[in-house]
Amino acid sequence: MQEGVNDTVIVMIPKKNNPEEMKDYRPISLCNVVYKVVAKCLVNRLRPLLHDLISENQSAFVPGRMITDNALIAFECFHYIQKCNRESQMFCALKLDLSKAFDRVDWDFLDGVLLRLGFAEKWRKWIMSCVTFVQYSVRFNGNLLEPFKPSRGLRQGDPLSPYLFLFIADGLSNILEKCKTDGLIQPLKVCRGAPGVSHLLFADDSLLFFKAEDARQEEIRRALQIVHTTFEEKYLGLPTPKGRMKSEKFQSMKERLAKRMIDWSEKHMSAAAKEVLVKSVAQAFPTYTVGVFKLPQQFCDDYAQMVRNFWWGHSSDERKVHWISWDKLTSPKSHGGLGFRDMNCFNQALLARQAWRLLTVPESLCARVLKAKYYPNGHGNRLEPLKKKTWNRLTYVCELMIPGTKEWNEPLIRLVTKEDDALEILKTRIPANETTDYPTWHFEKTGLFSVRSAYKLAWTMNNVVSSSSSTSMDGERKLWQNIRKADVQPKVKVFACKLAQNRLPTWENKRKRQIEARGTCPICGQVEESGFHATVECTKSKALRDTLRKFWSLPDEKEFVMSGLDWLLVLLESLNSNDKAHVMYLLWRAWFLRNDSIHGVGAAKVYDSALFLVNYENTLLPVRQTSDDTKGKGKMFADRRGEEQIKEKQTCKWECPPEGFAKMNVDVVFLEESGLSSVGIIVRDCRGLVLLAAHKTLHRCNSVVQAEALACLEGLKTAMEWIHMPLILETDNAKVAKALKERTPIRSSWAATTDEARNAMQCFQSVHVHNIKREANRVAHLLANMAMSSRSCMEWRLCAPARILDLLNQECNPCFNH
Repeated sequence: MQEGVNDTVIVMIPKKNNPEEMKDYRPISLCNVVYKVVAKCLVNRLRPLLHDLISENQSAFVPGRMITDNALIAFECFHYIQKCNRESQMFCALKLDLSKAFDRVDWDFLDGVLLRLGFAEKWRKWIMSCVTFVQYSVRFNGNLLEPFKPSRGLRQGDPLSPYLFLFIADGLSNILEKCKTDGLIQPLKVCRGAPGVSHLLFADDSLLFFKAEDARQEEIRRALQIVHTTFEEKYLGLPTPKGRMKSEKFQSMKERLAKRMIDWSEKHMSAAAKEVLVKSVAQAFPTYTVGVFKLPQQFCDDYAQMVRNFWWGHSSDERKVHWISWDKLTSPKSHGGLGFRDMNCFNQALLARQAWRLLTVPESLCARVLKAKYYPNGHGNRLEPLKKKTWNRLTYVCELMIPGTKEWNEPLIRLVTKEDDALEILKTRIPANETTDYPTWHFEKTGLFSVRSAYKLAWTMNNVVSSSSSTSMDGERKLWQNIRKADVQPKVKVFACKLAQNRLPTWENKRKRQIEARGTCPICGQVEESGFHATVECTKSKALRDTLRKFWSLPDEKEFVMSGLDWLLVLLESLNSNDKAHVMYLLWRAWFLRNDSIHGVGAAKVYDSALFLVNYENTLLPVRQTSDDTKGKGKMFADRRGEEQIKEKQTCKWECPPEGFAKMNVDVVFLEESGLSSVGIIVRDCRGLVLLAAHKTLHRCNSVVQAEALACLEGLKTAMEWIHMPLILETDNAKVAKALKERTPIRSSWAATTDEARNAMQCFQSVHVHNIKREANRVAHLLANMAMSSRSCMEWRLCAPARILDLLNQECNPCFNH
């Protein structure tokens, strides 16, 4: 490694307020950017191997393992220790936190571990050169001190360090496993049939379990030189369970939030800024804990109250009015809310993620421990089967299929199920090849579980959303999207939402809440001051609107009418995006003028406010243009073998493939009611000459995405015998193209079809999958229409049907053999 590449600057980060000793600081190594690129490449090569090399008791930095796995196992062990009454079965837990663990790593020991694990000498030299050829300089009072070279240790800040430390910690794990094998240590089993747990590791955080015997206690005390210690109240940052988890156990989270809110209260923030803080900080504090424990209702209520008080601006000596109920604020933005989290629903969603891991990763240590205790004879997603033959018979889907075939027994299905259920079953395609069954998450199109969709499901189940009008948060008409997608600042969107829901502190609303005796407008004194009157009808609002017409193109005056409670949403829906933004800025500034007249000194002038809005928009315009110009730039993808990268283009017309390539276009026509679909396939060479054309009809499709995936599969199977050159496959369905290109893991109803298509791609020299627009896929679409009209399957080689010749000539004007 060249001199200077591995030079590192050490800076001291205090661990607490008012640090006094060296141990109160955390040294962070600032590595060279060039070195970090090299280290990251090594990490990307090493990471896929960690699952097989590192003990399952270690859950840090290993792909597929989570910190919550160790927490759940530990808490089950704690529960066993607390509840065990038999002296012969009593166990102890000992928590070890290694001091300066990274700094004390012996380099020779690390190299020896890599050698014993079978790493090649060249790889070990790369790793050890990253670790040993290092030179430190400490930054003190802004200046670099004299450099020095270490003789041991791993740098905190080096991308390689966390992964290399796993090999060091795994040495302890192997020693404990050997002691367990030799009978020197008896592991803890939470129940009969459960795997034994002698230790749990998370990086340098260790938890040991051993028999509660005097002899073993003395051995551990002598080996670790412990005089007296007490077990900490937390493990991996989570409160240690002891009996019922009451609200007091989670008091630390409320204290952290209260401390942050004291700091925030000293700053003047807009509603949009508060919204960001609530979502990204206040409601993110408990995420880790919420994913492990079912939180008490009292804690959820108290925590939500603290967030509400911050949102509305409460202080110790002043209470504010809550103009919108918390239930509405926790509604999705598409329903008129602000999208704040409902703590109970969020808790359910994160716990559901744990259940999903138990289903999808049954071989993990956590899943095996919990399965042995809670569902030894089941799968975790249901109770054990009833001891009845009828129940057991209903659990076999194969009885609904024709024996020896891959076809449904349609008469039997219609006989034993309802008509709607029968149609859904018959539209389900049975894979041609044997595939492994897997659970799928119905509420994501990919079939993979997500906390977002689980939270949405929990919120929907807990809230009945009326669809009578937009003011009751009607999501079907999507009127709220007119506000959320408007090209204005976030604080203007928040104001518009309050105005649309009539939740501004107008005199009318104050009178209704008995804050004021009368609700007459204090500016004009003519009528009660509603949100519509304050921002549209009042004298200053009209004057601002008239002045702004000199600078902006605003809707006609007859559009600003009170058309009901949803007047604002109706008004915005009739406008283009530019006028929509202007109207929202206008109403926002009109409210400012109203507040200045009532609560201020009334110095704000209408003309100055109009100029402010014009300048405000002009200031933001370059920022929006820059964002639009950079959107979607630099997207690249690799082919299935990773041999090259091709820049993906979405063209509006068909283009000939490069010389030496063939291009296949596929498209479908799908009838959702019957599950019938038709496929169009066209293959052309670099001159635009037709090599192969076909159309087919297919049954058993339950979605248009599956039909598109089947089109790709049928196209590959059809071309497999005749096309012996690199192939470009084009489809106008982005989801199918992404699944075939990136091999993204999916568990949807069409996953088996894409797997078959990937297998078929292996029969070609190479296959590049492109996503194109529909305008560039017209020939394949016409062939699919022909198949749907004729309900037939046809195939042409080195020629094309007469019906598509004109379209072919338009695209590339080739000569055809008829």
